[in-house]
Amino acid sequence: MRLWLLLLVSASLLSNWAQASARSPYAWPKQVLKVEEIEWKYISRAQAPPGIKWRIRPGATPEEIASETTEIAYIDLDRDGIPELFVDLQTRESAGPCYDIFKKADDTYKPIGNVQGQLFFCTRYNGYYQIEVWSRGGGVDYCRELYRFSKGRYRCIRLEDYINWLHGDSRYVRSRRPFED
Repeated sequence: MRLWLLLLVSASLLSNWAQASARSPYAWPKQVLKVEEIEWKYISRAQAPPGIKWRIRPGATPEEIASETTEIAYIDLDRDGIPELFVDLQTRESAGPCYDIFKKADDTYKPIGNVQGQLFFCTRYNGYYQIEVWSRGGGVDYCRELYRFSKGRYRCIRLEDYINWLHGDSRYVRSRRPFED
C-alpha cells in the first residue's frame, strides 16, 4: 500500500514538473519598489482616516473592536502629489497578507482595489504603478498576478500559475484569464 501511494505521488509530481518546466512566456514589468521598503505605521480604528474600515474579528467585543490596530502606508501611486493609502487588513491567510487600497476623494477615502500576497510595485503604466503579487494557491502551487489601474480601480490583468518543485525554483505552469468584475 505504501509503495503504491509513493508511486502515485511520484508520478503526479513528475507530471506537474514536466508541465511546469518552462518559464513564463510573457515579459513582466520591472519591480521598482518592494513593500518592505515602504514606511508602515500602526493606527487604531479611532485614528483611521474617514472612509477607512477593516474587517472585524468574529466574536470581538465592542471594546476589543475599538482597540484593534492595523498598519497603513501612504504611497503616491500616480505621482499626483496626493498619496494613496494601503491598509493591511491584518488577516494572515495562507495566500499571504491582504491589503485594501484607497484614494483620497474630497474629505474621505474611496476604495480602488485590494490585493493579497507578497507585493511588488512595478514600472508605471498609464501613470500608475503596476502591482505584482505572488500568493499561495494551496499545497506547492503559487499564483503570480499583475494589477493595473483601469476604469477607476486596480484590476488583475494577468494571472499565472506556478508550482514550487520540492522547495526549489518556482516553475511556470500556465496562464489563465483573470476574473473581471
